Amino acid sequence: MSVIKAFFVSPLKWLRVTVAVIFFLGIAYAFLHHIPAWNVPNMTGGGEGMEDSFSLAQWQFIPSVLGALDGVAVSAVILAVLLLLTLLFGRVYCSFLCPLGILQDIVFRIRRWIAPKRFLKFARPVLWVRYVVLVLLAACCVTGLAGLSLNWLDPYSIFGRIMYVLAWPAAIWSNNLLAADSSSADLVRMNYFPVALPALLASAGMLGLVVAMSAWKGRLYCNTVCPVGTLLGLLSRVSLFRLGFDPASCKKCGKCVKSCKAQCLNLKEYKIDSSRCVACYDCVRSCSEGGIRYRWFAKTRRLIPARKKKTAPAPAPASSAAVPFIAASSWGLRRPAWLRRLFPDAGATPPRGWTPPSAFFLPEPVPWNVFWMFASAARCALPTALPMCSSPPICSLG
Repeated sequence: MSVIKAFFVSPLKWLRVTVAVIFFLGIAYAFLHHIPAWNVPNMTGGGEGMEDSFSLAQWQFIPSVLGALDGVAVSAVILAVLLLLTLLFGRVYCSFLCPLGILQDIVFRIRRWIAPKRFLKFARPVLWVRYVVLVLLAACCVTGLAGLSLNWLDPYSIFGRIMYVLAWPAAIWSNNLLAADSSSADLVRMNYFPVALPALLASAGMLGLVVAMSAWKGRLYCNTVCPVGTLLGLLSRVSLFRLGFDPASCKKCGKCVKSCKAQCLNLKEYKIDSSRCVACYDCVRSCSEGGIRYRWFAKTRRLIPARKKKTAPAPAPASSAAVPFIAASSWGLRRPAWLRRLFPDAGATPPRGWTPPSAFFLPEPVPWNVFWMFASAARCALPTALPMCSSPPICSLG
């Protein structure tokens, strides 16, 4: 599929990629812009332009929450916009704006290039882990430990620590390599800033955890550990517009399930777990039949086919209309030995072209086997008494 055709098939996918690239590079630049190796005018040192470069960071969820609590009007407006977008379209923040989520998408894309035949399947959510982490974070905020907990759970804080503790020294190293070249006289060597060993190990450990979980199960970190993802997932359950299946268009090819990095597409039941869907639109792009698209939440529910309820088989009515079926189907069933001795012909297999005798079509609503065993005199009075009766003396006494 060409780029132009793919754009018209799924413009949402390309919109998401464009916005994600802008935010990822902008926030990463905000942490690294004061490295002279960037060689950008008015941004080569001394922290000049630091506040302007962090303007994109105001659109992060936790910073906007903290700013709104401090009474910052801009943060309150941004927080309202983020919540409104979630209530309208689901977890668009996680794929459009969150730098840690975009980093996970990059890692997962690289893993797909390395192992293209390895796909993810639908998996049930690990709800207890998600809600335990969210409850612990709420408890820390109540007890005054919000700063410590947010530093290790907030996705923006984790990304900032990775950039500042790990990426910044790498940028300084590259700057010093360029400064050693005689042609780069405008660059100066920089000294590495001291970093505590625990902070370095913790940042490397968080980066390794995120990378490992992303390469293994895509957005597993977002949908299992991240408290922001859990909170926005709860709001996404009541979003007005949701991605949903169209059973009339869906061919059940499974391409959408293979492309889903959140493992939230249940193709068997035509359901999408909106609490885990991060609105990456990979499934929309993979479906050439238009089987997945945004719909009004009420219409999405109506399009899901109802499950067939298993009902117990109805008991056969004890009427004369059901007697021929019972009598005909009773041939060939295994009879007890004592019943075969008394009635040797009762368990015999009927020959081809055989039709049940009229003796079996009883006018009374009585099961034929009960009537036949305990009413010997009535048996002898039937038209077929002589060929079928096994005890004439008893019949004559009756």
